[in-house]
Amino acid sequence: MAESYLGKDRFGFEKGHGTRDAIAELRVLYEMNLEYSNEVCVCYFDCEKALDLVAWTKLMTILQTMYALHT
Repeated sequence: MAESYLGKDRFGFEKGHGTRDAIAELRVLYEMNLEYSNEVCVCYFDCEKALDLVAWTKLMTILQTMYALHT
């Protein structure tokens, strides 16, 4: 069920979608935009540290509520 909400760009969370794949995809996008003289901005953040701050009990309650609404 969660797969229907999540995109295919979850690098590092699925087999075959690692950090190297994300870097390669960013490079291709960057090079494509350079051809047209477009400005490119990239923002990185550390998901591991960001996830350390999640209120897991609250998140699970919300997810259970969402699941109940869709069944």
